[in-house]
Amino acid sequence: MITLQDVCCALGVNLGIIQENFSDVSLHSERSGPDVLFWASPSAQYTVEDLAYMAWEKGVRVILAWGSNYRCFQNPNCLNQVCIFQNFPKNTVEILANVFYPGRPSSKCAVTGTNGKTSTVSFLSQLWKTSKIPYVSMGTLGIQGNLNFDFSSSYINTADYLTLSCVLHTSAKKKIQHFAYEASSHGLQQLRIPADAVDIGIWTSFSQDHLDYHKTMEAYWSAKFSLGSLCKKAWLVNDTVYRKFMLMDSSSVSYGQNTPSDITFSDLSSSRAGGLRSLEKEFQQSFLSQMQCDVLCYGLGKNTSLWAECFIYKQSCKGAEVLIRIDSYVWRGIIPLVGSFQCENLVAALGAFYLLGGNLDDAFHIIASGSIQTPSGRLEKVCDGPLGGGGIYIDYAHTPDALYQVLRTLKALKPERLGVVFGCGGERDKEKREKMGKIAQENAHWVIITDDNPRYEDPEKILNDIQRGCPNAQRIRCRRTAIEAAISYMKQGDILLIAGKGHEAFQWVRDEKRVFQDNQVVHERMKKLNKDSIIQ
Repeated sequence: MITLQDVCCALGVNLGIIQENFSDVSLHSERSGPDVLFWASPSAQYTVEDLAYMAWEKGVRVILAWGSNYRCFQNPNCLNQVCIFQNFPKNTVEILANVFYPGRPSSKCAVTGTNGKTSTVSFLSQLWKTSKIPYVSMGTLGIQGNLNFDFSSSYINTADYLTLSCVLHTSAKKKIQHFAYEASSHGLQQLRIPADAVDIGIWTSFSQDHLDYHKTMEAYWSAKFSLGSLCKKAWLVNDTVYRKFMLMDSSSVSYGQNTPSDITFSDLSSSRAGGLRSLEKEFQQSFLSQMQCDVLCYGLGKNTSLWAECFIYKQSCKGAEVLIRIDSYVWRGIIPLVGSFQCENLVAALGAFYLLGGNLDDAFHIIASGSIQTPSGRLEKVCDGPLGGGGIYIDYAHTPDALYQVLRTLKALKPERLGVVFGCGGERDKEKREKMGKIAQENAHWVIITDDNPRYEDPEKILNDIQRGCPNAQRIRCRRTAIEAAISYMKQGDILLIAGKGHEAFQWVRDEKRVFQDNQVVHERMKKLNKDSIIQ
């Protein structure tokens, strides 16, 4: 148990004569109780008083909150429950985490990137799992592996500092030494990642997203770039990111797109998004020279100077024949993954697996056996088309580059026609909507635009923004109706992509979290079509 005196000493403050012992600390009322110390951090939604009463209802006896000077406020309904205000240090959360959660697994991998975080963490986790190595992974798909930790806010990309520290500490306490997690730009910008929580870092990709939060591409880049300063052993950087951005070797750099809808440095320099040119080459090289670890590049190619590479001989809807090299280890075989970007994500995962002590013979035996699978909602084939051939795919693609990459991958499978259903989230980066519409129109035979997670934004306005890029697209507000209509349009050999929500099992409409899942709608529609065909 941790005493209040222990907390006072660590924080360097006086909290009066209250004597209490704590088994845990929390920022969240749903994870609180009588022996939990609660830190009340106000937000746009809740004041300190709101949080205090929510925590008191859970039985919390001591709440700490920042104030200009010492003040102790008692719950009028229960006088042994208090909220103590004090001029706490700015890094109070970090200090509390060090007091309550000092443990760390020995092998930790953090993955950042506009796209590819979830897949890379999933592939690394699958390699550990199939190698019978105890592990924990944390990110968009929640907490998975050998730790039972039920906490709703763990289902965001990067949890808050205390939660992440708690899961790291609990993993180490249970002798689980391998840990992989997603490091979002928000998480990096808000310093949610402990300084001792990254042995291997991976940077999968960089393209436009989250300008509603970061405001400029420069700020977004800086947040992603900061992961490198946390890496202790190595930083694996996708070759495209390294060459095109780190070394600034081109005056007109696209985000992996060779289409009229490319986003280039020249575009960025003249727009509100802001230019990346101000990140001078000299600064980048100076930073890299001061890194505490090696910077290792990986990517697509054969006989390159990269530390790790993947050469794709041929692809089909069932997988790809590839040659993979990790350092000096070379393997050729079939991988059950579709898309060059997934091949790159697998190479990154293999690199981290190897650097954290994994055996590559074991890893490639696992891959050859077909044990590595695409994570839920990431270019996931739900079923064949209603008239045979082709297929219906769902993907989480919600950025211009991700949508382009997925559509390009599906076009390479040579369908008779390619259709796409997608929308854009409300209260998020509005500048990407028209670009995504344009990409859809240029790369699909037909397009239906629909609701994603509109939240509090007017859904019609969102569709208007998208349709500026795809004026010929059909508008169907109801996502279920849109998916059903798209399936009805399919002919033999067609492929349909349902993009934007992937694995998500809900839809946010204002403050209502509605139960909704794309693949479930597909299965229900296909079941009805099959039943109707039998009756006929």
